[in-house]
Amino acid sequence: MAIPTSAQEYYFSEIGSYENLVLGSKTVEQPKANDVLVKVHAVSLQYRDLQIAIGAYAVS
Repeated sequence: MAIPTSAQEYYFSEIGSYENLVLGSKTVEQPKANDVLVKVHAVSLQYRDLQIAIGAYAVS
């Protein structure tokens, strides 16, 4: 199986709302000898993710 050269990613364009999630594309770096590349089939947002999105999660 060939290693992909790009992948999709979700990121926050700005903090304030989960609606600020943006789907983008990212270049996949070739794994080194001790690295593992994992293919993800599904993702979800958890309560903590929502708190971070709205700026209510205190990160210390």
